[in-house]
Amino acid sequence: MTLVFLAAISLFFCLEPCEGILAVCKKNSQFLCNDEQPTFLVGANQAWFNYATGDFGNRLYFTISMIPLQTYLTTLKAAGGNSIRLFLHIEGQGTPMFGPGGTVIGTDLQQSLIPELMEYLKFAHMNQIFVFICLWNGAYVTPVINERLHGLIKDEVNLQSYILTALTPIVTAVMNEPAMAGWDIINQPEGVMKRNVTDKNPCWDNTFLELKSSGRAIGWAKELYTPKEIQRFINLQASAIRKLYKAQNKEPLITASSFNIITNTFQWNCKNLYHDYCLNISGGADDGYLSFWSTYSFDIKSEGRYDDWAPFNHYYTEYHMGGDHLPPRPLVIAGFNQVRGRPHSKWDIVKQFNHLYSNGYSGGWTWQMNAQGPDTDDWITQAKGISSLSGKYGVTVGPFGALSSPLGSLIPKNLTIPASPVGK
Repeated sequence: MTLVFLAAISLFFCLEPCEGILAVCKKNSQFLCNDEQPTFLVGANQAWFNYATGDFGNRLYFTISMIPLQTYLTTLKAAGGNSIRLFLHIEGQGTPMFGPGGTVIGTDLQQSLIPELMEYLKFAHMNQIFVFICLWNGAYVTPVINERLHGLIKDEVNLQSYILTALTPIVTAVMNEPAMAGWDIINQPEGVMKRNVTDKNPCWDNTFLELKSSGRAIGWAKELYTPKEIQRFINLQASAIRKLYKAQNKEPLITASSFNIITNTFQWNCKNLYHDYCLNISGGADDGYLSFWSTYSFDIKSEGRYDDWAPFNHYYTEYHMGGDHLPPRPLVIAGFNQVRGRPHSKWDIVKQFNHLYSNGYSGGWTWQMNAQGPDTDDWITQAKGISSLSGKYGVTVGPFGALSSPLGSLIPKNLTIPASPVGK
């Protein structure tokens, strides 16, 4: 018996570092690398340098944001991170390209978005960093500009135009890059969700949130959409992405990052608004489901503590996010930090990362690398937490293999690239 136990332990620690494709284990709530090695995602959010335009498309990456974004990838690797969450369209400021009536007619005016993403992914590849692309942002509303995203959520015809002329070409181009790990449809959609929506269908009724102080915070950016409209928005994009992967016999990693675990769980008299059934009945695509769950976890700012159901107060297994009908899926804490911990002096970034690692979660990304705004840690603090897991089982990522094409080969020859970051 002792020999069997020792042999199992030896095998557990002798597995090679992850070197390739991430997938969801069908038997439990873990990510697997190369279909065999459990992998824990540790890293950070790469928020925008220029919210007003975004960082990709119309040659913005090649001419402005490439140097700082590459610098952050190498910095993240040096800290021991293995993954990053990258924002793309945000509210639709710079990409995709919109035409009359709010329809989408392409990726961007100068058709550079795809080459720029490819170059970023190749640099991430060289640094063994998995990239999760977050397409849209619901946590903030910019007047006038937000009308572009607004049209996609309200009008299915406009949304289908985006799927056809922008999302499909983007996914097709980057899905086979080894560093391209997954897709986040929208960040914190509850920021633009209407409060106290009543409906006979429990998927479309969010009145349960009014019973919780955290729940009453929804719509903080602007109350614009019902749960049904947001669910349709997620469902149709997830379906389009999955169809492209399935055509190559692959399974994508897809999520939508909620503002708080209470919209992802059936515990504490809550509901998972992003359950497969809810997404399906709202958008009509039975393949438009999420393959893993993700949520933010910040303290109640006025009280300096986490709410009772926060991930840092619980094991993953306490949430039952799929209810009685879905198998377990990974849960990643997509945004957290020390400055919004519980209470700050006793719940530092190292304890946060180690809690996630040791209690059944599948990853954590700090908010956020360029440390803009009051509710973010500086990078030194974030790196301290990330490095605390360096070398632990399931964290180390090995070489991804040969690049699909030489780094820099997609950069137009007539561009002058600045030596220092600008446009912050």
